[in-house]
Amino acid sequence: MAGPRVEEMRSFLNTWVVPNDTREETETLPGLAASAQEWARVLPHLPRPRTDELTELLELRDDLRADVTERGTRRLDDWLARRPQTVRIGEGELRLEGPAAPVDVVLRQAAHLVLAERWRRLRACPDCRWVFYDQSRNNTRTWCSMYAGGERPGLRQHRQGPADARGAEAAGGGHGGGVRTPAEPVSPPRGSAVRTGGQRAVAVCRSRCSVSSAASGPRS
Repeated sequence: MAGPRVEEMRSFLNTWVVPNDTREETETLPGLAASAQEWARVLPHLPRPRTDELTELLELRDDLRADVTERGTRRLDDWLARRPQTVRIGEGELRLEGPAAPVDVVLRQAAHLVLAERWRRLRACPDCRWVFYDQSRNNTRTWCSMYAGGERPGLRQHRQGPADARGAEAAGGGHGGGVRTPAEPVSPPRGSAVRTGGQRAVAVCRSRCSVSSAASGPRS
C-alpha cells in the first residue's frame, strides 16, 4: 500500500491536471483554496492557505513535480535549506516539526516520504503528467497504467477511428488496452492552459491514471 502520506502528497501534486473532457492543462489549487469544504475533502491534513500564501505554495508544488519528473530531490533540498524544519525524536522515531504554514507542512510531508524511501517511487506519467505511486518490485514503472503482456493498457482507442473510440469509451469508460507510440509529453507550465493538439492518448492515459491510482490505494 502507498499509505495516506503518499496519497495526500499525490493529491497535492495532482492539483495540476489534464482533464479528459477539455484536453487542456488545468490549474485547480486556487479553486480548492477558495472552498474550505473542498480543501478539507481533498487535502485534509494540509492547512488551507491564505491568499498571501498561495503563490509560494504553487511554486513549491511545481518544484516538487519537477523533482518527481526528474526522480530526484534537488529542489526539495533547496526549499529545506531556505525553510529548515526541526528534527526531534519521540516514541522511538524521528519527528519533523516546524511552522504550521502550508508550505512548511508540505515540506515535512515530502521529507517524511524521503526518509521512508517512498519519494523515489512517485512518478509522473510521460503522457498525461499524472503523478502515481510505483509499486513495481524493481521501481522501474514509467506509465501511469501497468503494462500487461507487453502492451500498454488504456490506449486501444488511439488505434481506432474517432467514432469507434468514442463508442468504446462510452461502453467501457475508456479502459481498453493496446499498443501505440506514446504521445509527446505534456509539460506543466504553471498558469497556462495549452491545448494538447487533440492527442487522445493524453486524455485516455489520464483516465487510466485514476483507475491505476485507485488500485494502489485510496485517494483523499
